[in-house]
Amino acid sequence: MYRLGDVYRFSLGGNAEHCLLGGWSLSEPWGIWSLGKNSEVGFRLSESLSGNIHLTVSANPFVHAGRPMKEIEVFVNGQWVATWNYQLGQGTAKRSASIPQNIYQQNEGVLKIKFVPKEIDSPKQAGLSEDQRQISLGLVDLVLTKDD
Repeated sequence: MYRLGDVYRFSLGGNAEHCLLGGWSLSEPWGIWSLGKNSEVGFRLSESLSGNIHLTVSANPFVHAGRPMKEIEVFVNGQWVATWNYQLGQGTAKRSASIPQNIYQQNEGVLKIKFVPKEIDSPKQAGLSEDQRQISLGLVDLVLTKDD
C-alpha cells in the first residue's frame, strides 16, 4: 500500500522494487534503467482520496551527443497525463504530472504508471560502451502527493 508523501527509491537497496511491473533492468547504486519501449510501475493507494494527485519523478535520461534530447510520454491507468522532455547536460532532473481523480478512482485506487520513450537506443549503439541494453529513462525516485 502506498501512502501519499512516501518517497520510493529505485536504487540498489531502495524501497521500491516491489512496484516494478515490467520493462526494467536491475537496480544500480543510483537507480534503475528502463528497458525497451515501455516500463511500468504500480501502486495501490492506502487511502480513499478526492481531488487530483501529483506525481513527481527524479530521473536520469539516457541522452548523448548523438541523441541530445529525450521525450517520454507518461500514462496512468492507460490514460496520457504528461510528456516529459530532457536535454543533454541536465543530469538527474525532476519532472511532474497531475493525475486527475477519475483516472486513479477507475481502478479502485490502483495506479499503473507507464513511461513510454519516443526513442530508445543502447550505449553500444551510441558508441559509449559495450552495453547493449535498449534504455531510455533512469528512474531514481518517485513520490505522489495531494495536488493543491
